[in-house]
Amino acid sequence: MDLGTGLFVYEKTDLVLPDTIPAAVRRTYRPGDTNSYAFGVGTAGLYDTRIWAERLTDALQLVMPDGGRVRF
Repeated sequence: MDLGTGLFVYEKTDLVLPDTIPAAVRRTYRPGDTNSYAFGVGTAGLYDTRIWAERLTDALQLVMPDGGRVRF
């Protein structure tokens, strides 16, 4: 939980396949997020990233599963 914003983020690893290059299935839950993702409403998977812009004239943002954004 981020005490500055009050944002609660829950992260859970469901499956790990150990190998030379290990693979993992992780999900991130944000209770205030009403959007539907790979694991349902408010719950995004590890690879559930998306490109977003509020308007066509805005800079593009890469939105990460935990809600973090990288502006381009």
